[in-house]
Amino acid sequence: MPIAERLGPWERIRRFGPLAVVGVGLAAIFSDDEGTVLCPFRRTTEGYCPLCGGTRAAASLLRGDVDASLSAHPAVVLLAVQIPVFLWFLVTGVGTDGRRRWFQRIVVANVVMMLVVWLVRLGLDDIPRPSTLTWPQ
Repeated sequence: MPIAERLGPWERIRRFGPLAVVGVGLAAIFSDDEGTVLCPFRRTTEGYCPLCGGTRAAASLLRGDVDASLSAHPAVVLLAVQIPVFLWFLVTGVGTDGRRRWFQRIVVANVVMMLVVWLVRLGLDDIPRPSTLTWPQ
């Protein structure tokens, strides 16, 4: 039986979450704007999705350049504050039982925040608009 079937979702997050965070951190440190665009939304529409700029923002934040991070994606600074707190909950076991709803609410709030930031950035012409969508002039 594969390990993924034996572990519950919280146990999988507890075991593999820190490894994923380290992987994302390494990708952010060594990323640049010169590479291939992997975002399917950006590749098909030539515009930014709600998450576009997140890797560049995380890389800038890890290098200590908060201004560049806020410029690339303003929500990443808030998410960066949440990650150590979330990892602490996972390592200590807090949040596995009675706080699941709290965690789910935080995830929903983050999704809403990313969409609002995206819409505001589109409205301010801060990021490229998707070419397949029509916008009022």
